[in-house]
Amino acid sequence: MIHCGRNLRVTRRSKFTENFAKLSPSQQRLLLDDPRLKVETKQVEKYYQRLSDFNFLLAKIKHPEYGIEALINDYKLLDSLEMIEWSDRDGEAEKALTLIKLALQKSAHLFIDDENQLPGQLLGRLLAPIPPQIPSPQIPPLTSPPTYKYFWEYIPIIGKFLPKYTRHPRKLRPNHLLTASSGELSEMFTKKELPPTKQMPVLEKLLTEAQKYSEQPWLRPLAANLNPADDPLIRTFTGHSDSVTAVAVTPNGKFVVSGSRDETLKVWNLETGQELHSLRGYSNLVNAVAVTPDSKYVVSGSRDETLKVWSLETGQELHSLRGHSNLVNAVAVTPNGKYVVSGSRDETLKVWNLETGQELHSLRGYSNLVNAVAVTPDSKYVVSGSRDEALKVWSLETGQELHSLGGYSDLVNAVAVTPDSKYVVSGSRDETLKVWSLETGQELHSLRGHSDLVNAVAVTPDGKYVVSGSRDETLKVWSLETGEELHSLGGYSNLVNAVAVTPDSKYVVSGSRDETLKVWSLETGQELHSLRGHSDWVRAVTVTPDSKYVVSASSDHTLKVWSLETGQKLHSLRGHSDWVRAVAVTPDGKYVVSGSRDETLKVWSLETGEELHSLRGHSDWVMAVAVTPDGKYVVSGSWDQTLKIWSLETGQELHSLRGHSYSVMAIAVTPDGKYVVSGSWDQTLKIWSLETGEELHSLRRHSYLVTAVAVTPDGRYMVSGSGDQTLKIWSLETGEELHSLRGHSYSVRAVAVTPNSKFVVSGSDDKTVKVWSLETGEELHTLRGHSYSVRAVAVTPNSKFVVSGSDDKTVKVWSLETGENLLTFYGEYPFWCCAVGADARSVVAGDSGGVVHFFRMEGLDGG
Repeated sequence: MIHCGRNLRVTRRSKFTENFAKLSPSQQRLLLDDPRLKVETKQVEKYYQRLSDFNFLLAKIKHPEYGIEALINDYKLLDSLEMIEWSDRDGEAEKALTLIKLALQKSAHLFIDDENQLPGQLLGRLLAPIPPQIPSPQIPPLTSPPTYKYFWEYIPIIGKFLPKYTRHPRKLRPNHLLTASSGELSEMFTKKELPPTKQMPVLEKLLTEAQKYSEQPWLRPLAANLNPADDPLIRTFTGHSDSVTAVAVTPNGKFVVSGSRDETLKVWNLETGQELHSLRGYSNLVNAVAVTPDSKYVVSGSRDETLKVWSLETGQELHSLRGHSNLVNAVAVTPNGKYVVSGSRDETLKVWNLETGQELHSLRGYSNLVNAVAVTPDSKYVVSGSRDEALKVWSLETGQELHSLGGYSDLVNAVAVTPDSKYVVSGSRDETLKVWSLETGQELHSLRGHSDLVNAVAVTPDGKYVVSGSRDETLKVWSLETGEELHSLGGYSNLVNAVAVTPDSKYVVSGSRDETLKVWSLETGQELHSLRGHSDWVRAVTVTPDSKYVVSASSDHTLKVWSLETGQKLHSLRGHSDWVRAVAVTPDGKYVVSGSRDETLKVWSLETGEELHSLRGHSDWVMAVAVTPDGKYVVSGSWDQTLKIWSLETGQELHSLRGHSYSVMAIAVTPDGKYVVSGSWDQTLKIWSLETGEELHSLRRHSYLVTAVAVTPDGRYMVSGSGDQTLKIWSLETGEELHSLRGHSYSVRAVAVTPNSKFVVSGSDDKTVKVWSLETGEELHTLRGHSYSVRAVAVTPNSKFVVSGSDDKTVKVWSLETGENLLTFYGEYPFWCCAVGADARSVVAGDSGGVVHFFRMEGLDGG
């Protein structure tokens, strides 16, 4: 056994790994080539066994001469001619191996940098629920982290002034929140053994071995928490450092070309996701990409007002086409490969000679910027879309305008032409797609289903389907003939900017503001899975004082109660008519109190899920909720600039605390139940008497809005975090500022105090977590590793570990003493809230996709 990092890591190598390390390089290669050899010698059973051996998978991924793609190719042998001829194939085993292959493909981009993500990713995608079997033994209790409230910073501003945007419900993601059941989960806590899947022995064998992984510390999912292996998503490509704005697939079906706000284009291998070239030369973001019919050249358009022509094979820039006087929004290449057509913010389209780069025509007729361009398959016509809400059809030969197609109530973002040149499909900011007759200009269908503007449109080469990408973070597949919505593909954590379809009509490639490209199966595309969790952002999670339950609050207007022991959803609390932003549980664990954007608070029975009271009195969104330690009172803070104190028993409003001049975003009640602390966008903290409602202190030292507030467990101090990049430590008794903690370079998002009242932990938009001395205000550690804003922080009850959740879609666990990043789990959506357990091992986190994640820390010595 190896102990390192001040005895925090406890790791043990498997017998397979130890024996593998003793082999010579040639013997290692022979072993790693074993699946292929088993196919060649028709040892079907041994082939199945090898590819369900977790330690073999790990060894092959880690070996520098092999890696994840070599492993995936082993599973593709299932489709080889040699295996097709076998008579003793096991259909169930091969179904299991196919699921394993799909799971590996979905997470392949993670294994390139961190092979030790393998067990967590496999469990997250392949675990399945089981009916209860036996009564479960007692497990260590869990408690919530120290009292603090999150400020979901800039989102409320958007919602306040752009209500149409924020009130669109997010679409269900293609994912099950698959949960473990009764005896199963406690086994995972105590015996550390994965329960049988009751499905496929091959899959059961793999997951059992994965669960026992001990070579590195890791966060073990207790239930499936990722998109399942068999959903339509095939791969994710990562490499851009900003939003992906444009995507094209080469006509030979081998490569993908993407353009980004990071000012580059990238060429990718479609099958493996490998980045082949990064094309640099622009001085501003890339808006548009097209590929020539012979798959030899890439044409791109940029905000720097130029088009560029590149060699696909070498990545070399061949031409720079100048002529537009504003940014280039759209690019198309004619099917005969002779011409390029571009659309610009300068309200014109231009036709260029591809070979020479010469400008041939400038097409004028719009009164606003041109957003979209398409060329008919016969190379005779150009179709364009504009911000002036019209589509136009032009003669490519003469540059003459032939039709103007009206019918939209907002700007046209995207245009595509069907392969038979009969129809035009357009997408608009008005959330619809429309199908038009190219010959007559008549509108044939209006496709409704997106809940936000349509950014991208493509037609499959077989002419049967339309694929659209939207700001609502989904792709949709439609029947071109009937206009019916066939599939809705979720999986992004940000808007979809671009879509392209492969020449064989089997796959869709999409690009998003979340900086990734994703490849989806059109052939096996299915309706969205029924999500067994929330259908929108999880705003808050809390653990009940008796450690039996977790309560989550979501933008889907509901709260959910979960068994912490089994991961099972017990109740779905419905009654709010808008986002639920805050949740608290009474100290006796009997009641849940929620605050919502519908301006109400509600009190619920935790046992039955019944709504007991609806507390009305606020005139705007309820942003924060707390319950007093004696369980008698509820305190709420609202956008209406007030706090209110309510009787929990009767629901009666007792006090309305006025004094803030802007919305109240964070509140905390002192451990003795005497005082309330509030933080506001008016840049102040206030201390109030709970008994009288009197304002005792107004603390005005922050220079920007207050985002988070915490009270130390000993009740002596307050800690505040602000958009002014600082934290401040205050005397609760006198209101005196004791320390100003400076070090963050962007807004402070979250604050927690360690249970021993010695340290403060903060998370910031500067992508870091910081640990501070409460006594001196000194910065002790800066925890670096997140690549986006840190949304949430929590501290384990033994004050040894910090848990953080980030917009980079990871949960991380850190050593409080050394600042070392010990554990990381990669999810699929930003993590916005987290809580930890009294056993210092259990972590609960909520993400913006609606999933509540249950983890167990493995491989750490936190005694």
